[in-house]
Formats: sequence, structure tokens, C-alpha cells
Amino acid sequence: MQVKLKCAIYTRVSTRNQLNAEYSSLEAQKDRLLNFIKSKENFELFKVYEDEAYSGSNMDRPAFNEMISDVKKGRINCVLIYKFDRLTRSVKDFHNINDLF
Repeated sequence: MQVKLKCAIYTRVSTRNQLNAEYSSLEAQKDRLLNFIKSKENFELFKVYEDEAYSGSNMDRPAFNEMISDVKKGRINCVLIYKFDRLTRSVKDFHNINDLF
């Protein structure tokens, strides 16, 4: 029996204008990542974390912090993002997040 990886999806848009953008809306990001999970035999969705109209320049985002808490508690095996800049726009924060993962 193959062990399933519990995957989180993290999506973010920094402005309300991006909410409806065809290529980068929260829904478009989520749909692409859900399709990726479906294409993998050993991936299963744990939860979708969405931050609407939050900057990626810092880590002060409610869904992001909930996701990090779930990672620390061992509830998630992997985090999927559409692009790196959806997770953070700070190189320093990226290295801290990467160390946690």
C-alpha cells in the first residue's frame, strides 16, 4: 500500500483587482493545483489556504500562518503553490520557510 502525502494548497493575491484575473486569480491558482494533485497517485488534498488581498512582502497573513501552524503540527506533508512569489516575495522569508519545510 502506497502512503498518501497530505498536501496543502496555498494561494494568494495581493490586490482585489487580481481576484478576477484570468491567469492568477485565487480560483485559477487553486484549479491548477487541484488538477496537479489529481494527477498524482499518492497525493491527497489536506486543505486549501487562501489569502485574499495580502502582500507577499511579509508573513503577516492569516491563512499563511494557519498553514505554517499545521506544518509545525505535522498535519501536512507538502505545500503546493502556483509560483514562488505566491508564498513570499522576501528572499529571507523564503529561506526561513524552506528551513521549516
